[in-house]
Amino acid sequence: MHIQAFSCLLANSLPPISFFAVSMDVWLAAGSGFVLLVGIFGWLTRRKQKQEKDAARERLWQETVHGGESTVPDVTISDNTLPTPDTSQGVFGVLTVVTSDNPQTIGQRFEITKPVTRLGRKADNDIVFHKDSPVSRHHAVIDERGGNLLFSEVITLEDGQPRRPVYGTFVNEKPLDSPVFLKNGDLLRLGKRVRLRVDGLKVVDDSTAVITESTFVEDQTTNLSGHVQKGKI
Repeated sequence: MHIQAFSCLLANSLPPISFFAVSMDVWLAAGSGFVLLVGIFGWLTRRKQKQEKDAARERLWQETVHGGESTVPDVTISDNTLPTPDTSQGVFGVLTVVTSDNPQTIGQRFEITKPVTRLGRKADNDIVFHKDSPVSRHHAVIDERGGNLLFSEVITLEDGQPRRPVYGTFVNEKPLDSPVFLKNGDLLRLGKRVRLRVDGLKVVDDSTAVITESTFVEDQTTNLSGHVQKGKI
């Protein structure tokens, strides 16, 4: 008798369990799981697309280097590659884009008018290749020296260690190991696919060229350290 009374009292004292509340908890848990799955699926899809895009670019690069079929045109240094541009007063030279991942920039001309002209993928450069991923953020620099143009890489310090652009810099398809003076008709390559033709340089006499070259040899270390910066390339 006492046991039955206690059981009734206990049952009456407990709040009723709402079926609706239990159902809402289940639906919330299921909805959270679904959103999580959608997010994971979207991330995996974007990652796969990026990998496929990088693989396609790498195949294109390998085909270009090893002589396979490629949609990137072969470029040879000759007077017929591109018309030599007319340069106005105050212009030290002209760079013309020959090849690029961005079709809209091909054929575009950049006049060199400043004592220092910076080239790279980041927007704070003077000449920007924002759609060419193999170009480093800060890739190369052109210095005006007595009417001549000196071309060098940007060396970045990361954890105190010097680092050059990952995919390299080339002049007439030769790796740029040290700064060089540019000549009309030179072909510059930044990374894998950006090619620039040099034109419109002022003709200097031999004596001026010798003096400039001698000065360059003496301050070669200073020139390189002048383009050293902290952070990522």
